[in-house]
Amino acid sequence: MTELTGKIEKRDVGIGVWALAATDGQVYELRNLPSDCQQPDTEVKVTGRVLEDAMSIAMIGTIFEVESCSSLQ
Repeated sequence: MTELTGKIEKRDVGIGVWALAATDGQVYELRNLPSDCQQPDTEVKVTGRVLEDAMSIAMIGTIFEVESCSSLQ
């Protein structure tokens, strides 16, 4: 499992994509983000895994499959 922290963003690509602007400077496209964490500009900690072999139409960053999410605010 990988743990990331950062700010949730809603990107207007297609029908919309949830992203994490991480504290490490990377942008991750979030898969399976729980609805209680779908709040733009919220600081969160997410755990899950990077999907090395996945692509998406959004192409905004590395895809991260979320296992859990908690607000840091």
